[in-house]
Amino acid sequence: QAYSYQQGASPSLSLSDNNTSIVAGIREYMPGDRLQWIDWKATARKDAIMTKEFEQEKSIDMLVVLDAGSHASRNMIAFEGAVELADSLLAKLQKKSSQLMLKTLADRTASFSFQLNKAQMDNIRRHLSTIMPAENQTFSKQLAQEQHKLPAGLIMMVVTTSMDEGVLEALVQMQLKAKRVILFFIAPSTQLTSEVRKLLKQLDYRGVMVNVLTEAE
Repeated sequence: QAYSYQQGASPSLSLSDNNTSIVAGIREYMPGDRLQWIDWKATARKDAIMTKEFEQEKSIDMLVVLDAGSHASRNMIAFEGAVELADSLLAKLQKKSSQLMLKTLADRTASFSFQLNKAQMDNIRRHLSTIMPAENQTFSKQLAQEQHKLPAGLIMMVVTTSMDEGVLEALVQMQLKAKRVILFFIAPSTQLTSEVRKLLKQLDYRGVMVNVLTEAE
C-alpha cells in the first residue's frame, strides 16, 4: 500500500518544475505526473495514457540515497523492499537525467555515477543484491555527514526504513541546498506509530515530498 502526504497525490516519480514550459516530446504517464500534462490526442492514438515531456526533465541532476544503516527496529522485509525500490527508481530515472547518482549508506558509503551502459547497471545491481544493513552506523548520522559533501541543486530521493528526529533534521538540512528532496519511507504498518506520523507530517510541512509505502492490506 502506498500513499503520499501531498494531498491527492500518489507516490511521486514526477520531477518537473511547475514552471517548465518547453515541450520536448511525449512519454508514458507515470504516478505523480500532473493531469494537465496529459496529451489526450497522443493518448487516443497509442491507447495508453501519454504525458508531455519537458526539456528540463532531460538535464536534471538526481541522486538516489539508500538507507542501509543500523537501527533497532530494522525489518528485513522492509529493507529488501527499500533495495528493490531503489533499483526501480534507477531504472525509471536513467533516461530522465543527464547525471544520475546512487549512494548507499551502510558500514561503508558506496557511490555510483550512473552511465547509460549495461556494464555499469550490472555493477549497481550486483552491489544492491549483496548489500546488507550496517551493524554500527546509524542512517541519521551518515545522512548528516554526507549532506556536507553533496553539491547544491540536486534532486535528492531518499529511500529509508527508519524515521526519527535525527533523520528529520538531516532531511530538513538537505532541503536547504537541494532543488528538491523526495522521501520514500518503507515500513510495516505496525511501525507507523503516532510519533512517526508526526515526524512525516513535519517533513511534509517543511517542503520534503513524503511518500509512505507499507504492506498491502
